[in-house]
Amino acid sequence: MNISVKDLFDYKIQAEDGEIGSVSDVLVDDADWTARYLVVDTGGWLFGRKVMIAPVAAREPDAAGKLLPVRLTKQEIKDSPDIASDPPLSRDQEIAYHDHYRWPYYWLGGGNVGFGHADALAEVPLTPLPRSEPEAGSTPPVTEDRDYSLRSVKHLIGQKLLSHDGEIARIADFLLEVDGDIWHAPYLVAELDSNRHVLAPTAAIEKVGWPDQDVLVRLSPELLFGAPDFDETVVRDAMFLGRVRDYYGSHARA
Repeated sequence: MNISVKDLFDYKIQAEDGEIGSVSDVLVDDADWTARYLVVDTGGWLFGRKVMIAPVAAREPDAAGKLLPVRLTKQEIKDSPDIASDPPLSRDQEIAYHDHYRWPYYWLGGGNVGFGHADALAEVPLTPLPRSEPEAGSTPPVTEDRDYSLRSVKHLIGQKLLSHDGEIARIADFLLEVDGDIWHAPYLVAELDSNRHVLAPTAAIEKVGWPDQDVLVRLSPELLFGAPDFDETVVRDAMFLGRVRDYYGSHARA
């Protein structure tokens, strides 16, 4: 199934023995745009503490009820390591979380590895423009124990979408494709103006800035503006998503 991240923010998280809070963020890996963690605001239950839940622990989302069941008990969640949920996370923090829940280490290829969807976007059109050299301060500092590939979707929403010619849109949302324990973001929603939105393939993202988090894509403005119009009514419309895939694929083959 498909779901927008903004829509996911309205979902309540249902543990095996009761509700624990609501989704407040999604942390994605900018190497392949796989969701690694859902950030859950526990509200009054744990005094506003935020916890992370990997998609491997999630059951099928209930779109009608705005509910996401998880294969965890409230006690397991309460006893989880109390660490900051804002990236960058240290690998030691992730290991502590995965060890607590006995989740496989995704960075070693175990569970929720995020592959299997790459073929659907293999033919993303790349604008034949020269790569610009990174500006000073645009890359994160080198720190061995920090994972700078994890990005907060909440922080990316509202950021600039750039081509090599300059700003072409603003990021309004991301579209998640949920397939078992693989949660992948094949598209971002680009706001061209206040009245028009289109989808842009995340496979075309060349770079995410640091710390500004502006997103550079290998797409021309003309290609983006020619994409089919998007709105929230077509999030789960397979025919519309097929049109979008065919649109970018046809330009890649041209």
